[in-house]
Amino acid sequence: MAHRTRIQGTAYEITGGKTRVNGTAYEIAGGRTKVNGAAYDIPFETYRPVLNDNSWSAISNASLAGIAPSLWSVGDAKAVEVSGTIQRLPIHQTLWVYILGFDHNAAVEGLGIHFGCFLSAQKGGVELCLADDRYGTGNQGAGYAAMNFYTAEDEFGPWYQCRMRLDVLGSSDVPYGTPTPAAPISPAPGTLMAALPMELRRVMQPMTKYTDNGGTFQASTNVGATTEYLPLPAEKEVWGSIYYGNQGEWRYQEQYDFYKLGLSTTRYRADAPQTAASFWTRSTSAVTEGYYVHCLDNAHAGHAPGSCSLGIAPVFKV
Repeated sequence: MAHRTRIQGTAYEITGGKTRVNGTAYEIAGGRTKVNGAAYDIPFETYRPVLNDNSWSAISNASLAGIAPSLWSVGDAKAVEVSGTIQRLPIHQTLWVYILGFDHNAAVEGLGIHFGCFLSAQKGGVELCLADDRYGTGNQGAGYAAMNFYTAEDEFGPWYQCRMRLDVLGSSDVPYGTPTPAAPISPAPGTLMAALPMELRRVMQPMTKYTDNGGTFQASTNVGATTEYLPLPAEKEVWGSIYYGNQGEWRYQEQYDFYKLGLSTTRYRADAPQTAASFWTRSTSAVTEGYYVHCLDNAHAGHAPGSCSLGIAPVFKV
């Protein structure tokens, strides 16, 4: 989307420049041009057709300008360095995030590019989730940090208060119902957010997500909004339907385009890409109290105690 000017018959790409006003040269960071009397902004940004060749700043600018769908496609991927300790999982690995959709569920969640975590390769890779050494075990007991919503089966709690959202993902830096900062610049240590590169965190946009946030079992009135930066997907956002979760979520959620295209919901462990793994959604089970919905493979969803440690594969928006 760069612009060109012709000098002595040769076209030159414009990525910036200077102009002289009253003898003083000023840098041009952007500009405007008139077409039929109307002024239009000229962004001096060069966008590369391969998503991974663009900086997160450039991807963010394209998203904010509303031109990202003309540049890239659902499924395009970008490498990120995930480095740190997520609860009890040490990780130092290059993984790929990929486009789930453009302006997904925009009336509720706002405009932007939605990404999913993670792929094993830019092309031809498998979908991954992060899993720790307690994968598949439940009823951890007080003090056990793992990929779970709470540490004991009798510690029921809604999504907005659960340790998965706050301590594992770091999806929100502030308590439920309070103003949210512009970007998660200083996430809590031990969270996945803290293990993501600063360049990415700086351009993350908040999303309004609706989830069962109540304490009354199966009540559709429990469904409420939270501001999220790195949430788990909901059951409907993956499958396009709700089987185990609260049906009250239905009218606030949409299936991601990536899954509408029939692409895989099967995931494998990031530390063992040949080993399939179940991954959590943020949807609580409306069938069994204290359970959350998880994805098993391409054909099945399931539910399990929220104290169980399973894989995580969150989403975010820029």
